[in-house]
Amino acid sequence: MTRPLLIALLFAATASAGPVPVGSAAPQAAITALDGREMSVASARGHWLLITFSDYRSREAGWAFFKAHAPRFAQVPGLVVHNVIVPGGVALAPRAVVLMRLRSDTARLQREVRDGLPEKDRARFDATDVRWHADFDRHYSERFGAPPHQVSAALVDPAGRLAAFEDAVSGSTVERLLALARPK
Repeated sequence: MTRPLLIALLFAATASAGPVPVGSAAPQAAITALDGREMSVASARGHWLLITFSDYRSREAGWAFFKAHAPRFAQVPGLVVHNVIVPGGVALAPRAVVLMRLRSDTARLQREVRDGLPEKDRARFDATDVRWHADFDRHYSERFGAPPHQVSAALVDPAGRLAAFEDAVSGSTVERLLALARPK
């Protein structure tokens, strides 16, 4: 096999299949959170579920996204937030080491966000179900069609249907997603 063909096949094998169509059932795959709890769309049934995806290379962008928008997540009663990180940029490190580092970094990030909130908003933030996940093989991210190397987000309605998918999130797209989930 020639080198260009092999590279093309490897790229095709890792490319995202594209987002799940809006309005259809969200993928039902399970993923384990950094705290050991298993999560799936079904586990959040009855609540709006915001899933963010970022990989290790874009983690700074993903964490900046979380810092900038997490206070707004707390303004949506009952919102469940799952942050999925693909730690693909650290292939040489043992998974246990990567998980330990991610647990430490995400706990610090969540504390920084909470401590930066006005006192009156901390209780709402504490009540928001925020979990962090490591998707080592991109299986969960690929089920949603999350593209690699950027921050994307899926919003799942309380019935388990995909309400929206954004493959490159920004402040305005976050506001649009949260507007869908806010009580009318």
